[in-house]
Amino acid sequence: MEHTEVLYCITNGLRIYTIYKFFRIFFTEFRFGRFVELLAYLLFFITNSFFYLIARVPLITMITNIGSMVIISSLYKESVQKRILAPVMGLIINFCVELFVATLLEPQWLQFMKQNDFTSGLVYIMVNLIFYFVVIIMDKSIHIRQGEKVPYLFWTQMIMLIVMSSTLLISLYIAQMSRLLIIGCTGAIFGVNIIAFMLYDWMLAYTNRQVDAARIMEQNRSYEKQLDVLTVHMEQIRTLRHDLKNHIGALHGMLNSGNVADALQYMKQFTDTLNTSDMYVQTGNSNLDAIINYKCAQAEQDGIKLELDIDISTKVKIEPKDFMTVFGNLMDNAMEALSSTENDKYIHVTMREEDNKLFIGVENPYYHELVQKNNVLQTTKKDKMWHGIGMGAVRQTVEQYNGLMSVKHDKNVFKTNIMMKLV
Repeated sequence: MEHTEVLYCITNGLRIYTIYKFFRIFFTEFRFGRFVELLAYLLFFITNSFFYLIARVPLITMITNIGSMVIISSLYKESVQKRILAPVMGLIINFCVELFVATLLEPQWLQFMKQNDFTSGLVYIMVNLIFYFVVIIMDKSIHIRQGEKVPYLFWTQMIMLIVMSSTLLISLYIAQMSRLLIIGCTGAIFGVNIIAFMLYDWMLAYTNRQVDAARIMEQNRSYEKQLDVLTVHMEQIRTLRHDLKNHIGALHGMLNSGNVADALQYMKQFTDTLNTSDMYVQTGNSNLDAIINYKCAQAEQDGIKLELDIDISTKVKIEPKDFMTVFGNLMDNAMEALSSTENDKYIHVTMREEDNKLFIGVENPYYHELVQKNNVLQTTKKDKMWHGIGMGAVRQTVEQYNGLMSVKHDKNVFKTNIMMKLV
């Protein structure tokens, strides 16, 4: 096998992987499972490489390529429109990249009917490398639209990889290095690019799983707290029913003997006992009540005065996990701001439901200097990563409900207001 053929097979491997990533933008589930999906792309690679090496006619290779893409797209569980649109868009994008690169590097590339002469090795390598980066950008852009926060470090890494990979490959060809070195470097560059982005995706998925696990644990703790409160209430009710006859008898005796003042004092003590509760709100929505009461109990344990103005229905249409993400993080941030002071510590919470929209406001004083970077407030906590993820999760959740979020600070008062559409 000649070096150009080895180079083609290596580059074709990157191209098939890029098509796989591209199809994954459109499709989520393969009809016959993960193993068969990977096997289909492996057969795609073998078939495409085989026809190139045997026929050596670019037109035949192109037909094989189009046919394979159409067949694979038909094996995904999506609408017919999507299964047609995906391979067509992939071919159009690939053609545009091919035209752009070939125009820059080899203007005579359009004479593609000549066997094995429609493009040089460098052009083919650059076309597929740039095609790969274009698909990565498309994938991340869609994730951003869905609410995912892609850090600047990712884009910096991508630009550096594009520039360094392209420069190294072009330099190898200009310097007319040995064929074996070119093949080795090309494979290494492709491998580094694929591994770099796979590691990023893996780390992001791992971080999201950790955040989800922490959120579920927090939600479970709120349910446990609510259950404890309800258990205490049930015990109080049973005790009250048992002792009610005695209480009435005591009051009757005091009133008969003319001890009205003692009777009133006794009634006050009895009423205070009934009012003793860890239930800060009772909206009738047990899930939201559990979360609100749990976070309020945490704040009160920290010596924070609570001012609650909550008016929501029992059937407010928001998932408990989403409410925990938003309200839980806002309360955590407010408690964090008050943790280092013994001055006036209060949190004012407003919550109302209106026109199928949920409005949430959290207000608290702060007594430390706010740190800003690029007009974005920075945490003073040591664990900056998790704080950023928390607020990022709030914004992402609000955007999922087509809502709005505003953060303001004025005269040592920090205010966060959120609107979420519930339909």
